[in-house]
This record gives sequence, C-alpha cells and structure tokens, in this order.
Amino acid sequence: LRNALTSLNTPPVVVAAGAAVLSSLTFGGAAVTIPASLAAGLNLTAFLINLGAVSVPGRLDGEQDAEMRQGTLNPNKPSATRQTQESTPLRGSDNNNNNNNYSLARGRTLVSPSGWAFAIWAPIYLGEACLVASQWIAPHILAPVLPQITLPFVAANLFQSLWCASFRPSYNQGWHLYVSPFMLAGTAYSLSQVNLQLLSAASSLDTSWTSGLL
Repeated sequence: LRNALTSLNTPPVVVAAGAAVLSSLTFGGAAVTIPASLAAGLNLTAFLINLGAVSVPGRLDGEQDAEMRQGTLNPNKPSATRQTQESTPLRGSDNNNNNNNYSLARGRTLVSPSGWAFAIWAPIYLGEACLVASQWIAPHILAPVLPQITLPFVAANLFQSLWCASFRPSYNQGWHLYVSPFMLAGTAYSLSQVNLQLLSAASSLDTSWTSGLL
C-alpha cells in the first residue's frame, strides 16, 4: 500500500488533490447538513490519515533533524564559511545533497527555517487530537457546532497530509517548490475556519447564558 501511495506522490497529483480539497472547502457550503455520528467519523478518519502521512519518513524537516543530530552541522553558527560547510558533508551522503535548498549544509539564510521551528506541529496535532477525542468524551459541548466544523477540520487534516507528501526533496525544483507552501496555507486557512466556528459558538453560548441571567 505504501509503495502504491508513493507512486502517486507526484506534483500534479498532489496539486490536483489540494485543489479538490480547497474547492470542497470553498463551495461545499455550510448548507450541507451532516449527522453528528457521520461528522465524528469523518473527523476521526481524516485525523488518522494525517497521522499516517506524518509518520512516513523522508520529509525535509526530518533531514534537517538528522543533520543536527549527527553533529556534522551546527545551525547556531551562521558565520561558518561555505568552504567549511562543504568540507563536512552529511554522513552517508554525497555533495549533491547541497543542492537541497532546505539543507543546513547550504548555510543559514533569512528564510530557511531552523529545525526547532517545526516543533510548532506538536501543539497543532495535540489540539486536533483533543478535538477528535472530545467528540466522544464531551459530545454535548461540540454537538451544536460539530456539523459546521467538520468540513474545515477534514480539509485541514487533508492539507496537512498533502504537505507531508510535498515537503520532500523530490519537490525541490521549479514550480514544485511552491506546492508545500500552498498546502501549508490551506492548512492554516482551514484551521482558522474551525477556530472561527468555535468562537462563534462560544459567543452564542455566552450570550444565551447572560440573557438567562437577566
């Protein structure tokens, strides 16, 4: 199964999948009524797909982590010379690895992310896991808003899965470089829609609670 999915991981296929997710998010509409049980199942399925995608090795952030763990490169020394960096290639790699725009072997730039920057995914995945679990732990809390947040939440997880597929060395040339930022932007937009719906629901609850007191 993994080999079959790997063979499908090409920029045109990933871009088409991302466009389909964006279209469903944009034109799917809040008018579509989703039963709570189906919404919970869709959210869980999308999150599990996301976890499966992020567990597949070979992403560029994984390579950066490996470089720093090997101790062959020190990202805290941006003043190191190009000659010094290129004279200490990664263990088990050749000089062609320096063609990787995200490799620390190319030296630090204003736009290359540090390895620790990817730790932001930890609270994101934790928040998503809490939302999925709360569907069964505290269903009465999410029930009023669950149909509204399902579409953007599923889209966010699919965008994250597509980002995991595209943030790889094979996407390191030409327009392929822009595929992973597109997926990342889709993730951010989708999660913002989830947050908007949750805030709207919380505001409605506060208003009704205040009205009841008055």
